[in-house]
Amino acid sequence: MRLRRGTIFALALALTLPAAGVAHAAPRRDRSATLFLAGLSVSLGNPKVAGFYLALLPNLIDLGHVDLLGYAELAGLCVAVLTVVLGSYALAAARARSLFNSPRAVRWFNRTGGTLMAGAAIAVASK
Repeated sequence: MRLRRGTIFALALALTLPAAGVAHAAPRRDRSATLFLAGLSVSLGNPKVAGFYLALLPNLIDLGHVDLLGYAELAGLCVAVLTVVLGSYALAAARARSLFNSPRAVRWFNRTGGTLMAGAAIAVASK
């Protein structure tokens, strides 16, 4: 039986991942305005959001009858929706950060990852 390179790599990861230590990086303390502007630039530069609204909006609203106030309302609605959605992502990330800083949780994640990599190695080797 000839082993593939992917099998050997996955087995190496499976054996070394559970023994990996916990690396603690000091969290950066950036100013709130800097973080806000970085997030805003990422959101505004995302073409998927604009594509979504360009594809969906004409099907829901007759844009020929929308005046300036209507566009302002639509823009405010978009800002509110993005704030709620991205704010919930930020809260989830903040909670996940505290989880990932726990040595017990990191050991659990490493063992789970090692087990999954061992399973992937077995799946690759059995093909």
